[in-house]
Parts: sequence; C-alpha cells; structure tokens
Amino acid sequence: MIIQDESDQQHWLTQASNANSAQANEYRDVQNQDLWSGVCFKVEQQQFITPLGDIAEVSPLLSITSLPLTPPWYLGLANLRGRVLSVLDLKQFALSKSTQLHANVKILCFNVGQDCVGLLVDEVLGVKHYKNNTYSTSSDLIAEPYRSFCQGYFLDHSTPVAMLMMSLLYEHDRLKHMFTSNSI
Repeated sequence: MIIQDESDQQHWLTQASNANSAQANEYRDVQNQDLWSGVCFKVEQQQFITPLGDIAEVSPLLSITSLPLTPPWYLGLANLRGRVLSVLDLKQFALSKSTQLHANVKILCFNVGQDCVGLLVDEVLGVKHYKNNTYSTSSDLIAEPYRSFCQGYFLDHSTPVAMLMMSLLYEHDRLKHMFTSNSI
C-alpha cells in the first residue's frame, strides 16, 4: 500500500486503530474490573482454576520415564527443555482412576520451590476471568477428594470452579515424601 498524503495516512491509522480497539477495550475492561484471572482445566466433570502466576506453562503430552516403587499416580519424570519435570496424574491421585490419554490431555507445569511439577489433566479450558464477588471460601460445592488442596471456588453460571492451589497439593501427606532431596 502506498500512502500518498497526510490525510491518506491519517485514514489508514484510524482504520488500524479501530481494528485493534475492540481487543484493546476488552483488555481495558478486564484490567479495570474487580476480576481474578487463572488457568481453567477439567478432571472428570470437576472444573478447576489455578492462579495464572502459578503456572509455568501448559505442555502437550511428553515422553515420561516411569520410576520403580512409586505410587500409580506418580507417572514419572519428563524432560521439559532441559529441566526434570515430575509428572503426577491428578485423576489417579484424587479418584484412583487413570487419565485416559487423548488429544485434549495436557500437563500443567508448576514451579514449586526448587521442583518442577507437572499435573496431567483431562483438558485445559484456557485463561478465565471471574468477578471477585463470585468467589466463596466454602468447600461445600467441591467434590470430596479435591477439597484438601482447593481453596474455595468461583461460580460460573451456577457451576462451581474449584480453586486448586498447587502449594496445598504439594503439601499433601501423600506427596510430601516424594519431593525431598533424598527421594528422586
């Protein structure tokens, strides 16, 4: 495109600005409201959200090396760009049911202290924003096996979305011994 004069240049700048304004307005709305943002995912029928800042990345399935004498929910170790990632099957951990591998299965990667931990989940739904007034510190609508590592929930059109806190899961009695300097 050749811009011939100053009015033509202004016309194209205005059009470009208008094209981006819808996205900019949506971003501004999110920034200006009293919203909480996190990565939303599913295990079975339970929806979860975890703080956006807690997730290092979302990874497709990786090659995982199993380790002997570990619980069935501890899938093993994977190489994530040169870092050792311990991978846990969240469904197996909570429900004693293995996650069936399919195209939507992902690994949520967390940095917890010195450790890099991955949670195998059924599906990642993306980044979601919830109004703070939809949050409840109660655990009454969270499925029982998940309550010990969830910190309340957000309501999304009457559906509870449990707030999974990796720090609480990491401190769970069944996990504490897995991440000591002498274990793996």
